[in-house]
Amino acid sequence: MTLKKEDVSQAFFAAGLEGDYNFLEDDLMKLAKVFGELRDNELNERVYKATQNERARCVDFVRSLNPAVAQALEDKKGPL
Repeated sequence: MTLKKEDVSQAFFAAGLEGDYNFLEDDLMKLAKVFGELRDNELNERVYKATQNERARCVDFVRSLNPAVAQALEDKKGPL
């Protein structure tokens, strides 16, 4: 997502913070970038956890059908 200085400034003022702080547009862009990176990191962590959980469920399901195939899957992909 590409942020524009105008959009970031408008969001800052819409939040009602312009009276309390006197940030330059470049400072607002730095803040927006950091918050965006934090959000991206959190999303990546959630996706990773969801993927690991789904993988574990798939292995358990395969194990219930065919333990030998499940063991081969774990041997190939590593332990859960």
